This record gives sequence, C-alpha cells and structure tokens, in this order.
Amino acid sequence: MILAAWVFAGTARAELQPSINLRGFFPPPGPKGMLYLESVNASGHLQFNTSGWLSWAYRPLVVRQQGRIIAALVQHQTSLDLAGAVGLGKRLELGLVLPVVLHQSGDRSSITDQVLEGSRIPAQAIGDATLALKATLRPVDEEFGGIGLALVGRMGVPTGSRTSMLGEGALTSEIRALAEFRILAASILAT
Repeated sequence: MILAAWVFAGTARAELQPSINLRGFFPPPGPKGMLYLESVNASGHLQFNTSGWLSWAYRPLVVRQQGRIIAALVQHQTSLDLAGAVGLGKRLELGLVLPVVLHQSGDRSSITDQVLEGSRIPAQAIGDATLALKATLRPVDEEFGGIGLALVGRMGVPTGSRTSMLGEGALTSEIRALAEFRILAASILAT
C-alpha cells in the first residue's frame, strides 16, 4: 500500500500546475467532533457514523499588487466535506474525510492565466482524501467524566486535482494530542 501511495504521489508531482490546498479546515470524522476539536473517546467497537460539512468561501485566493486586489484566482468556493468513522475495539477509531467542491469560480485574465499556467480552476472537483486514526490512551468515563487523553494521526492522500485548489499533489500528515476534562455535562477540550 505504501508503494502504491508513493507511485501515485510521484505521478502527481510531475504535473506542471500549481499545487495548493486552500483549506485550513479539517473536520473530525468521528461523532462528537466540533470543527477542529474532538472527544478523546473512540466510537465503540464497529459503531459507524457519517457526517457532512458544508462551507462557502469568498475570495480565498487572490493576487494583490501594492495592496490592491487585481485578480481573484478563486472568487467563490462552495464545498462539502464527507466524513465517516468506525470504531475498532474500545480505544481505536478509523476515519475518512473527502472534500468535494460543489461549485467554484474565479477571474479569467492574463494574470490568472500566468499564475495558473494557462489552466482554469474546475467548477467541480474532488479534493485530497484524509485518513485519520485515533488511539484513546485514557478514556473519559461517559457517565461521570474525568480526564482523558488520545492521539490522532492524519494522512492526506493526493487524490484531488492540483488545479482544484483542494489538492496538495503529495502526501501530507499530522499528529495531534487530544485532552479532555469533563464533569457531568460540562467539557473542556484541547488539541
């Protein structure tokens, strides 16, 4: 599998178009996730969940000259992040997030042609898929609360078009530590 990812990533790097992922938003695939924060507890053995996150951005990528916007490479972008996760045992959770551009548009000018090397951003596209694995080190008691800790590893796979503004063109990764303190219905989460 690693060999296949390396070969796929190598072919993606051969493209001439710019490679950029405009999104700083990476939704958690598991239940009880809130934008970027998530619970330390895994879903539970073979419990499966799905979610969708709809977002819209106005001018996420522009060209400026002397502080003035002279071209919007991406003027409007509406996207949907499809997410799902399944619990593996009591302390592991495997998740997948796939961003999809429902619609995007941008200016067409000599400046955008130069920056995008003559290509156009696609109106619809699929972005880089992200695999996530959460390992709960210390679960939080569901009834009474307490302190919990977990680690989350995420790996972005170059499945998206590099001209879609959702594709890196290479493997990406991150590891985060999660902490949670809960007393009955009140929680404090940290990443």
